[in-house]
Amino acid sequence: MKQTIILLTLLFSFASKGWAQNAQDLFQLVNNCLNKEDYSCAEDNLKKLIKLEKDKENLAIFYSNLGTIQRRLNKKEEALSSYNKSIEIDSTLLMTFQNRATLYVTIDELNKALSDVNKAMELSPNNQDILLTRANINQKQEKPELAKADLEQVLNIDPGNFFAKANLVNVKSKLGQLDEAWTDINKLIEERPQESQLYNNKADILMKMKKFDEAIINVDKAIEIDKKYAVAYLTKGEILYEMGKKEEACKLLQKALELGIDTKRNIELFDKCK
Repeated sequence: MKQTIILLTLLFSFASKGWAQNAQDLFQLVNNCLNKEDYSCAEDNLKKLIKLEKDKENLAIFYSNLGTIQRRLNKKEEALSSYNKSIEIDSTLLMTFQNRATLYVTIDELNKALSDVNKAMELSPNNQDILLTRANINQKQEKPELAKADLEQVLNIDPGNFFAKANLVNVKSKLGQLDEAWTDINKLIEERPQESQLYNNKADILMKMKKFDEAIINVDKAIEIDKKYAVAYLTKGEILYEMGKKEEACKLLQKALELGIDTKRNIELFDKCK
């Protein structure tokens, strides 16, 4: 889920409010740092800018952006503090609820994430990004029917939304609706033949159909497209384990770990490889 940094779009509106020159210089410096993806520089200078700002609306936006910058630096606790400060100043700022929700997802605070998403939905009903976030949370909480409803709502708004279509395949597969999932995944691959995620998901469906050889072909295609796609190595490990090839499977799980996979994706299988 994209985290929105909107500093660049605010430059001229803020500059017209009579900022002192040093504040305008800091604002420009923050933007320059972001353009260079130098997030430490952006964080340092945005903190200086916050000390100069008195307008509450601006401060709420700055703290929200500070949180997102801190996430890029993997400073999750500091990011959460910044988001909290933003909401404390302005409890109607949509972007902060969206970004704090996705942060809560990354730290497994799913109930808090859901609370933020529902608040965001009150502020912006039928917002596609929010619906996608809620669908993700529902999937993580093993509520595929609710996830399906959110994804279908997105597709009612935007029938071409790729992320909704791709995730709906996963949900249908989870619900055992393999024929529908199979039809959908093949249509998506026709649309986007270079998406590694799609071949991985097709492999997962084939594994559930017990078509292991075809599953291996598709997951290998996913890895060929993106050799750093950790989920594909996990999927291939799962397929090989189902084929009775435990040693090979465990090697692939180790590769997935090296690439940053979360063991919670398949705790049982990771335990078997210890």
